[in-house]
Amino acid sequence: MTTIRSISQTGYNSDKIQTYRDASFVTGDSPVTHDVETDLGRVGYTGYVKNDGAGEFTIAIASHGTDYGDEIPLLKGETFPFDGHLVSKVRVTWVANSSYRIAVV
Repeated sequence: MTTIRSISQTGYNSDKIQTYRDASFVTGDSPVTHDVETDLGRVGYTGYVKNDGAGEFTIAIASHGTDYGDEIPLLKGETFPFDGHLVSKVRVTWVANSSYRIAVV
């Protein structure tokens, strides 16, 4: 289980949390880009991506604009925490049918 630290622990003054979910992530949905910076009005600084499905997918994180880092595979049941990463965008790419949840503060 991934725990998002409380706002007071992060040192940021914000009460906004942005969530995304796809309960049936299939090849036709891919890739999908979640624009955290636009949706929150700022970059995110903590949160997670959780693979809730049976299949695998990859994620890539952009800290500013569209300059993405490496593809990170997430297998069934795995969680990738965003602690220590600035998050502007999250790109999710299909590998096998799955589902996911993303939360960013």
